[in-house]
Amino acid sequence: MESKPIEAPTVAPTPPQPTVTVLDEPRGEKSFIITWLLSVLVGIFGVDRFYLGKIGTGIVKLITFGGLGIWYFVDLIIILCDGMKDKKGNKLADYEKNKILAIILTVVLMALGGVGSALRGPSTWTTTTDTQSETQPANDTPKQDAKWDVEAAYAKIENGMTKAQVEDATGKKSENCTESQIAGYGKSESCSYGNAFTDKASIMVIYTQDKVSSKTKSTY
Repeated sequence: MESKPIEAPTVAPTPPQPTVTVLDEPRGEKSFIITWLLSVLVGIFGVDRFYLGKIGTGIVKLITFGGLGIWYFVDLIIILCDGMKDKKGNKLADYEKNKILAIILTVVLMALGGVGSALRGPSTWTTTTDTQSETQPANDTPKQDAKWDVEAAYAKIENGMTKAQVEDATGKKSENCTESQIAGYGKSESCSYGNAFTDKASIMVIYTQDKVSSKTKSTY
């Protein structure tokens, strides 16, 4: 009696697996470093969203003072995490080149601001109150400073001016100045002039290579 060989079962070949390619989202023309600077310095007034073309949410952010500060911090975190997009839905340019610098400076500024307020807040209030009570009679009305003409100051600022020339033109000292290095542009610095609470207006000037390159005006 003959035995037949046992044939091995036929295994169907495994079909090739499709290759999935993940494409990076397109990046627009709006600068990450400028958006970050606007968010840190005047983001509570929605200037960062105005810069990105988001006028509607910028107005809401302005009249709510950055959602009482909560919206301000949320937008700042989104910008630092590369989640912010312009009006066209494009991500911000030059994020990879400047993200480390922006994150470090943000942490330093927030730490310095919190420590400074804790150290000088109570002592400043006490000193001011004591000085006024000693130098002014009880019935005297304190003199009010002349209103700052932001329109005239803004018109005097021209591209190419130095910081000293801008201070002379506005009658205000440079405040909240932040320096950074932008790839392809060199040194950049942003400074603000005026106070949103006392002057009801402020001007932010961006210097490139120590010369005025752009300016933004906000009135409240």
